[in-house]
Amino acid sequence: MRLKDLHAPLLSAFLIHLEHQCGNCVKTGNNRLAARHAFFRFACYEAPQRPLLCQQVLVIPTKRYPKRSVTLFNEQQTAGLLAAPDRSTWIGRRDHTLLLVAVQTRLRNSELRALRSRDVALNGTA
Repeated sequence: MRLKDLHAPLLSAFLIHLEHQCGNCVKTGNNRLAARHAFFRFACYEAPQRPLLCQQVLVIPTKRYPKRSVTLFNEQQTAGLLAAPDRSTWIGRRDHTLLLVAVQTRLRNSELRALRSRDVALNGTA
């Protein structure tokens, strides 16, 4: 494939095809479009003889989509979650502690997994 074969109408039609015929969501299409935008920003420098082609692709807009809001647990749900681990076992106490830290600090999963014992100060200060 040559650069001139990748014109804006073809790329737009491809994104529409992915959304309607293949069932891809708008977020996936926007991710693919971002990759194409990155490629054509690079192509502008590597193929300066095709500025109009690059410009036409770079102005293809991303689609808007409704964003889901993040909902937090209410007090009853939080209490149920914290009561789930069996605290008579070491694993249950560990899980309860991790859940408690997650609820109180609102850390993400990756941040929780990155915690180490040296990160915890038990001297009574914040």
